[in-house]
Amino acid sequence: MCKVSICIPTYKQILYLRWTLESVLAQTYKDYEVIITDDSPDNSVANLLAEYNFLGKLKYFKNSVALGSPENWNKAVSLADGEYIKILHHDDWFSSPESLGKYVKALENSNHLNFAFSSSMVLFGDGRNWIHCPNDNQLSLLEASSIFLFQSNWIGAPSSTIYRNNFESTLQYDPTLKWLVDIDFYINYLTTTGQTFKFIKEPLVTTYGANQRVTDECKDNIKVELFENFYLYHKISRGKYKERFRGHGPKNKVLFLQLLNICSSFNVRRVKEIRRVGYEKRIPFLVIIFIIISYFSSRAGKAYLILMKRILHE
Repeated sequence: MCKVSICIPTYKQILYLRWTLESVLAQTYKDYEVIITDDSPDNSVANLLAEYNFLGKLKYFKNSVALGSPENWNKAVSLADGEYIKILHHDDWFSSPESLGKYVKALENSNHLNFAFSSSMVLFGDGRNWIHCPNDNQLSLLEASSIFLFQSNWIGAPSSTIYRNNFESTLQYDPTLKWLVDIDFYINYLTTTGQTFKFIKEPLVTTYGANQRVTDECKDNIKVELFENFYLYHKISRGKYKERFRGHGPKNKVLFLQLLNICSSFNVRRVKEIRRVGYEKRIPFLVIIFIIISYFSSRAGKAYLILMKRILHE
């Protein structure tokens, strides 16, 4: 058994995939396998792979029917034999030849660690870039509970993570989700495995902020964002994870405030707007009150939101 399974779910875009593959081959740490699951409607990925020699480390699987995201991610992970799972999307790549070794070292230093993540360099096609890196306060909140990720994704893209492969676990990326799928997985994995993690400040991966990514299709899309925020709220608050949350503790405050913020950002004025995007479960009373007030007066709705933030100690 190898130490790391580098899982690369692919869908065309071979220009970026070439960068991904070359960054893998450049790694100084060599105890890995490469698993590629291909959703492409053509042979472009297979043809590109023929140009490279992975010395028997490559496992290539062409999906007979396109699985889509994130089912294709799950397919790659399900085929992994390594002790650790290293997701690397086909348009992301290792920032340096030492990146994989540093990810492995983060988990190898403690038998109690199951999950690690690094900062990441976000690169745009026009040359702009920025580093995705949580601050000390965000890391402190994450150490207290991964539920605080519902407030914002401080971890980053799946390509910035590495985690221990639990071969008997049913932990997967939820196929119902697109926009919050990574946050959902992080919360699920961390609550299940004990909330421990290692953060590596160095940006070990580069993620490409190109067009036609799934995130571009989801961002500011009310049908996606409104539904997924309420859907994830329900999973967390109704005990779908190992932790359960009762009363109005700080974790529940995070959930309520996020729902209030998302309703405010999309100017939700009627409960049926939430139902229209497909969410059929319980809506928190605080959110219903906000919607009713906002229906009669947007100014009053904003005042209610400010008041709730103060009461809930945002």
